[in-house]
Amino acid sequence: MSTYWLLSILILTLCLTLNFDSNKHPKLEPIDVTNLIKVQPKFLYRRNNTFYALVVGQLRIDIKLDGVAQDITQYNLFVVNDLAYKTDTKISLNWKVNDKSFQVPLTLSTKSYTPINFQTKNINEVSDLHLMIIQDSTFGTDHSFQDEIKFKSISFNHTDNQETFAIDTNNWLAFNPINFGSVNSYTTHTSMIYQSLILRLSIWMMVTVLLFLILKISKKHLLFSFLIGWFITAFFYLNNRFHQNLQLNNSFPEETSFLNLTDKVMYHSAKKIKSALSDMNIAPTIEQKIVIIGPSDFSNQRLLTYLNEYNVALKIQMQEVLSTVKYQNTTYLLINGSFFYCDYIRKYPEYMKLAEIIHSDSNLCIIKSK
Repeated sequence: MSTYWLLSILILTLCLTLNFDSNKHPKLEPIDVTNLIKVQPKFLYRRNNTFYALVVGQLRIDIKLDGVAQDITQYNLFVVNDLAYKTDTKISLNWKVNDKSFQVPLTLSTKSYTPINFQTKNINEVSDLHLMIIQDSTFGTDHSFQDEIKFKSISFNHTDNQETFAIDTNNWLAFNPINFGSVNSYTTHTSMIYQSLILRLSIWMMVTVLLFLILKISKKHLLFSFLIGWFITAFFYLNNRFHQNLQLNNSFPEETSFLNLTDKVMYHSAKKIKSALSDMNIAPTIEQKIVIIGPSDFSNQRLLTYLNEYNVALKIQMQEVLSTVKYQNTTYLLINGSFFYCDYIRKYPEYMKLAEIIHSDSNLCIIKSK
């Protein structure tokens, strides 16, 4: 029994701490880029060695690499020290390689380790490197006018310079925010923060079963081993659920009847849109592509639901879809926050080469691409 537990705990420790993806790299010194950040005046200040970023809707923090001798494409880790974040904000590292955009969401923890891959080995191809902090308005719900995000330093580093267990533990303890749909909430399937934990515990479990068969000890010891694995997993899972519940509590005001009122408004808007589309002989068929322009908030999600009989999609920006061939012969719906595009097209005649306004009133604008 003593041999079983000694070997089992030793193997568990090894599984949780060893680096299974180790590759031999030359020693790379971290690049501290804290003093290379550029922000619009009045939205970032420093006090007692801590930076305070003021976010009103969104804040872009440019990272200017002019004069940096090291090649950042050799680094695979973006580190933020002493990050203090809000549960209703999204933070991402963004860059371009030959005009192709890349985005990596930051790991939300006090010591933030975010794996990165620049998708190139040529530093000259990397441009427009910046952090983007956005107040998440998916539901269009209760937000403070201004969020304050704090950090002490930001740097590029390499996993070979860090303890594997330290990186993994921070990732397992990181906040994995809930996303909102039109009627429910969910955790995105692309978030795999527990993948390495499950892999390591699975290896330990298999070795533990093998030890049990070899040493032929009482079955209760194997059950206790399984219980330890369950407690480890449950600890990290419940920690994340705790923070997700805080997110939910902070996302909604005490009076949530406005959601039902918004839903009714979108229902009547959908009826009006259907009537307008019918008058223009735009039928709900697969060939007739309909695109709602605007953010993925509660209002547009409900409108998307009420128009689901059409071949309908939701896009944030209009400039990018107008310039893409695959979006030709498409009808665009401009409503609420995207209504200003209607005036934009009138103001700048060059856009009329790409689209024409076929319906416009005080609340709705319908545009057809050419």
